[in-house]
Amino acid sequence: MPHSRASRAGAREAAMQRRNLLNARDRLGASIIELVAADVAEHGAEVIEKLRQTNVPAYARLVSDLVHFKKLATERNTQTRRKPRSLRMKDVLKAMDDKPIDVNNPLLPPKHQGRWRKGIEALNPRSPYDCSPSELAALWGDDLASWFERNARGVPSGEDDHH
Repeated sequence: MPHSRASRAGAREAAMQRRNLLNARDRLGASIIELVAADVAEHGAEVIEKLRQTNVPAYARLVSDLVHFKKLATERNTQTRRKPRSLRMKDVLKAMDDKPIDVNNPLLPPKHQGRWRKGIEALNPRSPYDCSPSELAALWGDDLASWFERNARGVPSGEDDHH
């Protein structure tokens, strides 16, 4: 009696499921190995020996799948993972504030904005535009004076004469 196309497809799917029972990527594979181990523990090694004698292809597939499962499980367990780092928003903001002054960036880092305001106040009643680059460097430090020259006065980098 010929088999229908649907029954052959169902048989192929069932065979694929049986073939894939020992999948090291999920818990079912581990469960199957535990079941085989329990069966051997209860009935002895004769179970495996009987399988080898009565159904050589099934025995060969079991051995192959067990070796493959063991290999994949070992690889999965020995993969090195980096330890998770605790990332705190406070630390991120502090790192952003700790940036040095970049004379090519018109935005002054927050940590240096306070220095900038104090430097302007210290010049009062004068303006930074009233001072030479070397005077500003002496009052504010080279980094802040260079930033001012580049971004406020528009002097190209390297052309300020603060030394």
